[in-house]
Amino acid sequence: MDNSEIVEKIVKEDFVKKTIEFIARSAYEQTNILQDLEQDIYVQLLTMDNDKLNNLWKKKQWQFFITRVIINNIRSNTSPYYIKYRKFSNLSEEITYITDIENGNDTEEDN
Repeated sequence: MDNSEIVEKIVKEDFVKKTIEFIARSAYEQTNILQDLEQDIYVQLLTMDNDKLNNLWKKKQWQFFITRVIINNIRSNTSPYYIKYRKFSNLSEEITYITDIENGNDTEEDN
């Protein structure tokens, strides 16, 4: 099987999403960027060596492998997920002023 066929089966099982949600609950993680992590995991699977992914699939080791990749992405400060999403998110602040204006609080002192 090629990588896209294997990833399609993994997507249908919803394993990646459920695993991310479980791991993120046990580790401090910003839930607003977890969908990005899920998509990054799929990209990593699609671009990895086909023989390696097939081997993991045939030996039924793919769940362990994906779980390890998710944990590594969440905990590592050098992972593609950290560099693309968490690093930026950690440095940015949520903009609440617009919401305050919509609610009738038009003063900057409220922030």
